[in-house]
Parts: sequence; C-alpha cells; structure tokens
Amino acid sequence: MKLVLIPALAIGLGAQAAWAAQPLSDLPDARNLAQAARENQAGGKEEEKEQDAAVWKHPEAATYRLKLRTLAAMRWQRYRLQIPQGTPSGRVVMKVRLKRDGAVEDIECVQGREHREVAAAAKKLLKELNGQFKPFSASLREKAGDMLVDQVAFTHF
Repeated sequence: MKLVLIPALAIGLGAQAAWAAQPLSDLPDARNLAQAARENQAGGKEEEKEQDAAVWKHPEAATYRLKLRTLAAMRWQRYRLQIPQGTPSGRVVMKVRLKRDGAVEDIECVQGREHREVAAAAKKLLKELNGQFKPFSASLREKAGDMLVDQVAFTHF
C-alpha cells in the first residue's frame, strides 16, 4: 500500500506535518509539561518568608500579585520564542520589586542562574511590565511600606 500526499491537503497540514516529523526525543512528554505547569503556579511560595503574610492578604496587594503573574504568563510564550534554538530546558525564578508608584524595579534572578538565556528573556519581559501598575493606595502603603516583593517562575522546555 502506497501513501499518497495530496498537495492541497499538505498545504493545510503543513504545521502539523512539520511537527509530526520531529523525533519523539525532541518533544516534551506530558510529565514534563505537567511538572512545569505546577512549578509555574508555585512561583512565589518562598516570598511569604520575606514579606509579612498579612500584606498579601490585603485585597490590593493580592490584585497586584495576580496582575503581575497573569501578565508575565500571558507574555512568556512570545518571549520564549526569542530564546535561541538548542537552549537547554530550564527554570528560573525572578524576584521583582514593585515600588509604591507602580514601577517594576530591581529584577534579579534568585534561582536558575545557570540558564542565562531563559533568565535574560524573563528579565526583559518583566521590564516591559513597567508602567502597567497604578500607584499604591494609602491603606496598602500603610501595610506594605514602599514596595511589594514577589517571585515569578519561568520555565523553558
């Protein structure tokens, strides 16, 4: 039995055909994808030690954290494409300081420094978020002081 590929069908299935042509060893398996998703969701657990947990219970602080992580997750797919082909898989955790005027500053890599390309893409993404946040309210300034500190995890596979 011969397999005949119809050109019109091949055009429509070009992306799928190219994807299917990859060797299985190059494709991430479901366990790695699930583990990466869990790690991304757990990205700020250590932060509770650095900043009083009561601060994060403030509704405005929780909103800042949610917005920071949501914007980072939404944009990460685009930034992952800027990481050079052949870069090994890796996970980095970036510490971000959100100043009371809403500025994102003092971004540093606290875990996974050996993954330079991934860390550079994550830092570039976080710098782009500068100006996306409104200044703190008086009640949040009272609780948090001059800044909120959070950690955001990024995984490249």
